[in-house]
Amino acid sequence: MKSTSGKLSPDAKVFAVCQLACFRTPKEVAAAIKAEFGVAISPQAVEHYHPDRVAGKGLAPDLVELFRDARKRYLSDTSAIPIASNVYRQEVRQRILDAHLGRRRPNLSAALETLADAAREDGGVYTNARALDLTSGGRSFGVLAVAGVSSREEWERVYGDTIRAEAAEAAAAADGGEPPRGNPVDSPTL
Repeated sequence: MKSTSGKLSPDAKVFAVCQLACFRTPKEVAAAIKAEFGVAISPQAVEHYHPDRVAGKGLAPDLVELFRDARKRYLSDTSAIPIASNVYRQEVRQRILDAHLGRRRPNLSAALETLADAAREDGGVYTNARALDLTSGGRSFGVLAVAGVSSREEWERVYGDTIRAEAAEAAAAADGGEPPRGNPVDSPTL
């Protein structure tokens, strides 16, 4: 096995930079370099390949650019992370459910909890989005999914005036007339 005091081959340097860009710790990167390239390097020496660390301030510009590109790709590509996929999470839950039910004495309470957890995720409980049915005066304006708005009342409080004005304009346009002016509550009845 080769040993070094921080001198890495160009391939090992690229490997270290890419691993650090993917938020691996210097200790993890040092172990990976030893396993992959057969070179022993300390975690402190690995820090020299991280441009955001004090030790890495003198890193070559091409390696800094590689780090930035690798970090950007890593943060934007969740397809490489299985748990980010709903399908994967549901498959794991299915395996857990099969394990609970496949025992000689099935663990029914754990199986029911797994089923409930799968249903909660499939139903959107773990997201911040809410579906609101927008109806006014018997007319439906569809269903709107809104993040951060927890009830129809809150939606009405925040956006009600705008929705009512747009609804009045749409109704007037459908009737072929002019949209009503002013507040309809203040207008005299005939």
